[in-house]
Amino acid sequence: MDAITYRRLGPEVAGELLTVQRAAFLSEARAYGTLEIPPLTETLDDLRRELESSLTIGAFLGRRLVGAARLTLEDEIGWISRVGVAPDSERVLRAPAISPCTRHAATGRSRALSTPWASSSSSWRGSAESVR
Repeated sequence: MDAITYRRLGPEVAGELLTVQRAAFLSEARAYGTLEIPPLTETLDDLRRELESSLTIGAFLGRRLVGAARLTLEDEIGWISRVGVAPDSERVLRAPAISPCTRHAATGRSRALSTPWASSSSSWRGSAESVR
């Protein structure tokens, strides 16, 4: 099995990221009884703009994008606002595994910054993690 690698994502991978995002959030939408949740209603153009203005780290298994996390920075706090993992890769890549690489990529240093999860409480993604 290939190792998981991480890199910053730009607008050129918006289509691939949108596919992963929609697959990742479909089960959550079903739990809420609606497909009208932001990760599923976001358009390709919206996502391209978001990738230009935010820090988004992708997790790759070989050449395949299998997960991503978006980070917004405010001083020493990084808010992870959206984490999506392809359903067939959840056993290999859990959302907390993305957090350390996101912190490092955001700061450019090994010192961690606080990264509380912002997510729905009914999802496994909703379990809060704050690391200093």
